[in-house]
Amino acid sequence: MRDRLVWAVGILVFLLGTTIVLFGSQTYFDRNQFRKDFQKLLFHQRVITLALKLLSDAKDLETGQRGFLLTDNPSYLEPYQNSRKTIIPRTAIEREKVRKKTRNPLSFLVKWMLSKTTIYPPEG
Repeated sequence: MRDRLVWAVGILVFLLGTTIVLFGSQTYFDRNQFRKDFQKLLFHQRVITLALKLLSDAKDLETGQRGFLLTDNPSYLEPYQNSRKTIIPRTAIEREKVRKKTRNPLSFLVKWMLSKTTIYPPEG
């Protein structure tokens, strides 16, 4: 009778230990997966934020260019010139942050956009 009790307690301890190890390892792997997913989320959030900033700069470029072309008034070039000053450094800074994960797909878009929006204000 005593041997059965010792045997049952031994099996119970083994099962409890195995359960604890299994739950612990599952928690460990879930936590690591959560960290990886969170890093991906932060990366994608950075890319989306950059895209929105570039879209805003593109809108300012277009607005300034259109205002100047319609009115021939150099004061309309202010948003255009401000965007030209900020869009290239912003792209370079963000490209360095993003480079570790992937190539920056937005740099080609920025270069193309700037090549299409070059206007030369009258001197004077």
